[in-house]
Amino acid sequence: MRRVSYSPFSKDLSHPGDRRRIGIWSDYYNIPINLGPFSSDDVLVLSSASSLKSWAKKHEGPVVIDLVDGYLSGKPPLIEDFLRNGLRSFYKMSSFSSITFSRELIEALQAADAVVVSCPEQAQAIESLNDNIYCILDDHSELVKTHYEVNSQSESPFTIVWEGMGYTLKHLLDLSEELETLILTTQARLIVVTNSSFKKYAGKFGHKEVKDMLLRRFNRVWASIELVDWSIENLKEATSRADVAIIPIDLGDEFARAKPENKLLSFWTLGLPVICSPTPAYRRVLSSIDQSYFLSERGEWCKKLREIAQFKLEDPTFLSKMRYGGLSYIDQFHTKSILAKKWDSVLRPFLTK
Repeated sequence: MRRVSYSPFSKDLSHPGDRRRIGIWSDYYNIPINLGPFSSDDVLVLSSASSLKSWAKKHEGPVVIDLVDGYLSGKPPLIEDFLRNGLRSFYKMSSFSSITFSRELIEALQAADAVVVSCPEQAQAIESLNDNIYCILDDHSELVKTHYEVNSQSESPFTIVWEGMGYTLKHLLDLSEELETLILTTQARLIVVTNSSFKKYAGKFGHKEVKDMLLRRFNRVWASIELVDWSIENLKEATSRADVAIIPIDLGDEFARAKPENKLLSFWTLGLPVICSPTPAYRRVLSSIDQSYFLSERGEWCKKLREIAQFKLEDPTFLSKMRYGGLSYIDQFHTKSILAKKWDSVLRPFLTK
């Protein structure tokens, strides 16, 4: 049987893009993954941190590209596309000769033996480039709690939680006026779970302090904002004190709009109902369990959250009832065994050839 080799995000597979994806296949089937050096006959799986075109064209064995983001779901500005490729090339993750990252990626996908994406919307964007495309979401089983009790006491402040890395904070800040209005009129609280600082450009340049960014936009209600440093345990603890999670997305940002439903599923795993912007993935999933009410257009967030806060006052069990639809969806479509078997359907045919 062939060996599976992998070009990872992190050398110890600690990065979420490693441990929540191909790492679950390795754990579930107890099959080790080789991180290098690679043999010519290996089944080579490439993360987005790899030099995709180079490996896809030169590796003699089967090549599988794990493309977790919808880079080709929209057409990026030419200068952005050019600079992304230049920066990736500087770090040996791309080729200067491709000029743009889109061109680099298209040639890599065409040369690969299989491509794994996160959701049907991403698959549709690249369906003309490869005949062997699979959809596999992230595994969120590390977020499972021993119980799913949410903050259902009617007399406690209505508490909202947002979670994400610093570079995605812009989507929360885009909602700051509506959230300030809600907090001022209902005494709601907002928990923000994120990293304390980050690099604004490509994760390498432009240092930003998250507290400063939040303070500028939530100055009037800062006493009602709680900033929590990101970790799995901190996220579990913070969500146990929240009533509802929010996932606002700027729908004009094509890259963010093409994101899969991973964050929604992670909050469901944590036991929370979730209000989302109506991206294609969120609309598809929430509609499938008759929870389209939890989709919120721009300008509707304050009204929607105020309604849910009122429902909580009238019926303390309301939010607990709402989470069951999400948990049922997880059990039916998103367990670790289901995801590992999907990875096996990608890799096993190449292992036995």
